[in-house]
Formats: sequence, C-alpha cells, structure tokens
Amino acid sequence: MNQLLINPFAKYSENKLFAIGIIGNLLLIALSFVLNTLLAGNLKIVYLNKIDLNSALFSNGIIVAITTIGIYILGQVINKKTRFIDILNTVLISRCVLVLFPLLNINNLFYVLSERIKNTLIVANTAKILSSNLYVLLLLCVPIIITLIWFFILLFNGFKIATNAKGSKVVAQFAGTLIIIEIITRLLILNFL
Repeated sequence: MNQLLINPFAKYSENKLFAIGIIGNLLLIALSFVLNTLLAGNLKIVYLNKIDLNSALFSNGIIVAITTIGIYILGQVINKKTRFIDILNTVLISRCVLVLFPLLNINNLFYVLSERIKNTLIVANTAKILSSNLYVLLLLCVPIIITLIWFFILLFNGFKIATNAKGSKVVAQFAGTLIIIEIITRLLILNFL
C-alpha cells in the first residue's frame, strides 16, 4: 500500500496512469471551481470569494503544460530516451493529490479566515492577530504541507523512473527546474487572469 501511495509508476501501466491522472485532474478542476480555489502554480494556492470555470481550467492547463515541458526537457538532458508520456503521467498523477486544497475552502472557510487575519493586520491590532482565526488557519496549513510533500515525492519518484536518473546531482537539477517552472507558471497565470 505504501508503494502505491508514493510510487504508483512502478506498478501500473502508462494507460492506467494516464486515465487516473486525467480523471484526478478533472476532479481537481471541478473542485477548484466549486470551492473557489485558484492554483496559480505548483506551490501557489489562492482562495478566492468567487472563481469562474475558465480560470480553473486555464490555471490547471498552464501548470500541467509548463510542468510537463520543463521536467521533460530536464529528462532529455539526463537521458535522451525519456518518453514524453511518462513525464506527462508523472505530472498528472502527482497533481491528483492536490484535490485536498480546494476541500479546505468548503463554505469559503479558508478565504474568510485569511481575509479576517489580513484585515486585522491592516488595522495593526496585534492583540487580535493571535485570535482563534489564526490558530484555525495554522491548523489548516498542516494538511497543505503534508500534501505538498506527497506531491513532490510522487513527482520526483515518477521523474526518476521515467529518466532512470540516479545520484544526488539529479535532486539539485530537479529542484532548480521546479523553481523555474514555478516562476513561469505564476507569471503566466497571475498576469492573464
């Protein structure tokens, strides 16, 4: 079971992974739309009062495309035999775990809490900052951090299998590539929405 959660790429065929990845990403788009969550990068989550379906589709499409292309280019540098479908499946499957993010905003909970804290900071009332709102918000950050760790473990494990990469140098290259991908996706999404 542990292997299934952190490295499904070694167990399932590319067709199954692709189908699960597509279904998971469609679910992520639907939940993002219904629960007003904009994913503006692999690390950037924006909880809004309202989001339209086009924004949810556009942001997810850009993130999947840029992440796939960026990791595929790195894969080609490491191993010329890296297949595009393997990298695409890696990105799609790893993004499936991100369905937790919109679920944290049921009834606009995360948005309302963050707005209350932001308004308290604007007024600069430090006594009110340490209210129950902040504690609830910090508590909600725990599943976000765990989900992001899971996302990166899945992404890296899929990348290693797709490229047959080994060594510590690969970790640095992968991390550097993800930073570049994050910058590009945020710029595209936040400038076009």
